[in-house]
Amino acid sequence: MKLGDYQLCHNGCQFSWYDNDELVAMVELKEENGIKWICGVYVSPSYRHHGIGMQLLQFSTILGGEKLRVSKSNEAAKTLYKKFGFHVFDEDKEYLFMRLEALKDGSTPD
Repeated sequence: MKLGDYQLCHNGCQFSWYDNDELVAMVELKEENGIKWICGVYVSPSYRHHGIGMQLLQFSTILGGEKLRVSKSNEAAKTLYKKFGFHVFDEDKEYLFMRLEALKDGSTPD
């Protein structure tokens, strides 16, 4: 799998990964009021359960991503984000808003 391309937009960027010519995964980072949000996390169904989601989150946090929102009904995504170290800090009718919490030593999960 390789990073195939990225696009820069006025307030963020989108990264796509390919296996040969097949889109495998993508993630988007957007900045609002100085905070980088992780959004648009996607892994192709045939590539799920291989650690790619964790790698996307790690990549995103290296680039400064610190918050995200997830649909309350998306159990798989909520489990992944919590496993990585994100915690709910707010919610509305549809979404949970989560932020990355540093470990006691100041690092983030691997």
